[in-house]
Amino acid sequence: MQAWLNSLSTMRPAASASPPRTKPSPLFKRLVERTHGPEVLAGVGPSAPPSLPAWRASPAGACQQHRRRGTKVRLHARFGTHEWAGRDLVGAVLNDVLCSGARPLFFLDYIACHTVVPAVKRELVGGMAEACREAGCALIGGEIAEMGATYQPGEYDLAGFGVGVVDRSRMLGAHLVEAGDLIIGIGSSGVHCNGFSLVRKILRAHRMNSGLNPRRSWG
Repeated sequence: MQAWLNSLSTMRPAASASPPRTKPSPLFKRLVERTHGPEVLAGVGPSAPPSLPAWRASPAGACQQHRRRGTKVRLHARFGTHEWAGRDLVGAVLNDVLCSGARPLFFLDYIACHTVVPAVKRELVGGMAEACREAGCALIGGEIAEMGATYQPGEYDLAGFGVGVVDRSRMLGAHLVEAGDLIIGIGSSGVHCNGFSLVRKILRAHRMNSGLNPRRSWG
């Protein structure tokens, strides 16, 4: 692993990985692939699954992922569970990094809001930091932007970017799937990453203004 980490200084950029969940437009695909060199292991796709650039004379590959929390953030802001909004963001990004068999290395965050509220900022960053610590991943930086013309008072949005490293010979992916493989289903503990526009609609329809557990991550 140390040899792979040492090779980080020779990292080359790459775009999103294959197989894509949706087919990119020909124009988008053409524009992005013009930036690719022989170090890019995968093709063009959406924000997930992660991309995997290679390094010359190295068995290592990098796995990067970026995510937003979407309308789920509105619920965190509404119920004051800001720490868990930060945790959710890290979890969403690093879960996708892990799906390729990679070990998370570092994480960066972006916070956009109407006005910076120091107490809320502390909870958001504190949640991200604690989640990164638990995952063995370094929180190395971030940015916060006040955009009063875009967001209402009390609103904020989050985005995160994470990078991991993987031994290419042990990289997970669809290329390992074979006929006869078993699919194991695990029961969900609740609503997680997606579908929160519907969740918010249900909450409004039933006038549910409280009752969500602030000490439980929704991601």
